[in-house]
Amino acid sequence: MLKYRGYLAAIVIVYFGAVILFWLHGDPAMVGIFERAQGVPPVMGPWLYQPYAHAPVPFIDLVGIFSWRECYLQGIDVTLHNPCDIIPRGPANYSPIVWHLPTEWLGLRNPIPAAIALNSAFLAIVVFLFEPRNYRDLAIAALAILSPPVFYAVERSNLDLVIFVLAVGAMLFPQRKFLSRLVFYICAVASGLLKLYPFALLLALVREPVRRFLALSVLSLVVIGVFLSDHWAFITHLVLPKERTSGMFGGKIFANGLQELFGLSDTGRAVFYLSCCLISAAISILIAARIKDDSKFRDGLDRASSLLLCGGILVLGCFFSGLSIYYRAVFLLPVLAGLLSLRLSFHSSAMQKLIPLAVLVTMLCLYGDRMRALGMALLHPGVIEPSSAYGVGFATVILVVKELFWWSEITILAGMILAYLIHFPVGAEFFNLPVFRKRIGSCGKAAISPAT
Repeated sequence: MLKYRGYLAAIVIVYFGAVILFWLHGDPAMVGIFERAQGVPPVMGPWLYQPYAHAPVPFIDLVGIFSWRECYLQGIDVTLHNPCDIIPRGPANYSPIVWHLPTEWLGLRNPIPAAIALNSAFLAIVVFLFEPRNYRDLAIAALAILSPPVFYAVERSNLDLVIFVLAVGAMLFPQRKFLSRLVFYICAVASGLLKLYPFALLLALVREPVRRFLALSVLSLVVIGVFLSDHWAFITHLVLPKERTSGMFGGKIFANGLQELFGLSDTGRAVFYLSCCLISAAISILIAARIKDDSKFRDGLDRASSLLLCGGILVLGCFFSGLSIYYRAVFLLPVLAGLLSLRLSFHSSAMQKLIPLAVLVTMLCLYGDRMRALGMALLHPGVIEPSSAYGVGFATVILVVKELFWWSEITILAGMILAYLIHFPVGAEFFNLPVFRKRIGSCGKAAISPAT
């Protein structure tokens, strides 16, 4: 395993080293083509349109975060406007805690060292996530780490990388020890205070005995309640990034895309989204009922299971909390690492069939937006007229395929997470209630074919 992990580290170092050299010495137009191929949009600003994203400085998201602190120290209310930012992105739209952090010691006008340190920590954790045992695992891990979302995240140095380092880094501590799990819960709360979606990780509290679960839940709710009460007015008026079907993922994209293509009403869009959620939930329950008896689900505190469980919860949190810019798909990496490590640990035929499918779908999600972009590139006059019936049909097929990747991923993950939760102390108490025991039992019987 160490040999293949060494190969993986070498691949990552060589690739990103080559990218840095390309950035520094390559032709700007060619750099722009490369970055757009990775899904990184050019930066718009007072200097007009740049052919590549990292002009005039790289790591533009971290630059924006530092600018909030700079303006805050000058007494400017960054929730209203932010004149310290080098590009006009409007007021701050993250948690107020961000601009209260003492980041000035890092050098507010020189974010490059901080970004290099953050990116290095992120890539080190990503490499350490994977435990390749053969060249097949190595190839899958390398393709995942070199995927467009990873490049996008590194190029932007968004706050999501800080959350990744905190939350995913904490997953790597031995989760069989309560102290390690406590560190993970603290990191989950800290991450949620930076951006709200990581609060979903507190679902992992069900791993604890009932009394400890209640105590930690109450403590977490108190912290979250104090935070929300202090900043409720700001949070409810956040100006979020404009929703779009390209360069993003999330549960609402499918319905939004169909609304754009066919002019669905807002009610029709809501009904379609709700239908997708209900169908996904029903299939997830069937999957959980089919696989829950595999003995491996009774041991949910090992390294691989923790990555799959907690990584899956984080992905579900991103998917259903709103639309996420595609670099947030980096949270699929712990899921993929867990799936690869657990591939030989499950004994039931259902899981032996489901794991390869889950790995494939995860990889398709990592590359899904680029596949969508390549297809949509054909939609322009002279190739396929976008407004024609054929053009609309072609765009619909692309949308449906990409969203099926994501809804399949979410459904499979939800089924696996549910299969784990059933065996944890709190989950066992909850699902042992008569109403759930009867329903899950009937689902399990329905999911088992006569041949098995």
